[in-house]
Amino acid sequence: VENLHCSAPTRWRWRTSEVRPKVEFCSLLQHAGATKDVFTMKEVMFYLGQYIIQKQLYDQKQQHIVHCAQDALGRVLGVDSFSVKEPQVLFAMITKNLVAVRSQGIIKA
Repeated sequence: VENLHCSAPTRWRWRTSEVRPKVEFCSLLQHAGATKDVFTMKEVMFYLGQYIIQKQLYDQKQQHIVHCAQDALGRVLGVDSFSVKEPQVLFAMITKNLVAVRSQGIIKA
């Protein structure tokens, strides 16, 4: 879980812009210590990792597996569990909960 923040692949638009998490996802990031509502993808992944660690959602024996069926994270991502070793899948789940923020305005992801 500790390398979660560097696992996700980045697309050009996510690298070059900030994102605004949707309300429920933002509240999870704030639970992990986030204090703002616009983030870089690196920050989103960092706070998501912190959330998983704080709530101890990772599997004790296979720590790359996150069990979130009984947590708000599962509801937000729409899954019962996932592996951080599948970054494309994780990235797809996360981006559904983000809106890209650009200098010309907001573009839905």
